[in-house]
Amino acid sequence: MNIEILVDSENFFNRLKKDIQQAHSNIYVQAMTFEGDKAGKELCQIMESSPTQDKRVLIDSYIKAIINDRFLYAPKNLFDTELRNEVKETNALIDHINNNGIRAKLINPLGPLLIHFAFRNHKKMVLIDDRITYVGGLNFSDHNYAWHDMMIRIENTDIALFMKQDFLSTWHGVNQNVKKSFEKIDFYICDGKSNDLMFNSIFELIDSAKHSIYIESPYISFPFYDKLRRAGERGVAVNLLTPGNNNKPFMQKYTYWEARRSNINLRLYTGQMSHLKAILIDDKHLVVGSSNFDCLSYQAQQEIVVVVHDPDIINQFKNKILLPDWEQSIHWTGKTSSVFGYFRYLQIKSICSLICKLPRN
Repeated sequence: MNIEILVDSENFFNRLKKDIQQAHSNIYVQAMTFEGDKAGKELCQIMESSPTQDKRVLIDSYIKAIINDRFLYAPKNLFDTELRNEVKETNALIDHINNNGIRAKLINPLGPLLIHFAFRNHKKMVLIDDRITYVGGLNFSDHNYAWHDMMIRIENTDIALFMKQDFLSTWHGVNQNVKKSFEKIDFYICDGKSNDLMFNSIFELIDSAKHSIYIESPYISFPFYDKLRRAGERGVAVNLLTPGNNNKPFMQKYTYWEARRSNINLRLYTGQMSHLKAILIDDKHLVVGSSNFDCLSYQAQQEIVVVVHDPDIINQFKNKILLPDWEQSIHWTGKTSSVFGYFRYLQIKSICSLICKLPRN
């Protein structure tokens, strides 16, 4: 088994481009965000040029509400000509590839009045020739490509076939909730309804931590903070790295408050937005994939979570991501309002509670 960590969009896309150009059997792409900008068009052009017969793209209906990280139905965006052109370009690209040898399908309808908006398929993956699997956090859009992120590339037939089964199940409207273990790597597929059954295994790893937990995430929330807080109370050194310039600003003060009350060492990634998600436990278990480690991942979204136990891959993660990101970050020593932080916590808690009561697709 060959596993490679690819940091940021350029490294990911250059590697992916070579794999697509050499494909001969099938190319399957799944993303939550897929837009008609340079990133989306470049992917489609490469896929179109491949003689491979079975080419498919699965896209979450998120793009019916959010384009270029902007909510289409916000009053200020309703008459934004540039944004409306981006919507047209995205729709045109999907129509184009459907007419040029690539089958594209939108999944998880938003429902009337966006009632199903929270229940997104958050998976990101590419499968090639029943041999190569890409999973991680990158979507196909220019704004996602500009963010700090990672994908992992795995060459292994058994894993590729396992993930192909999940892709095809989703294609046919069935979300799986299943775990599969391979050599030194475990895959957890979450269906958005019974995710707690999958995440319990991740919580057990956090509960077993003896020395250290390192976590990167832009949107981490409960119940993950609860586990990290208890780990800190046991004497485990907990370090959280999150973007200093978050694309969801409402998360920032909540993060400060949670880190302060949980005695977590908080570092802020400087420069570009970081969308990278990973947890390293005692330098023995590396948790990666699509999950943001937040309440939506835990309660509502379809996710891919991968746990790597291979020391070589963990060293690769430390050298390519942990150490450089630590150097690219600053230790947060600021002050935060306990009242405001708790108020933000109650807001997020209320939203998540409401989501659990909403009808699902």
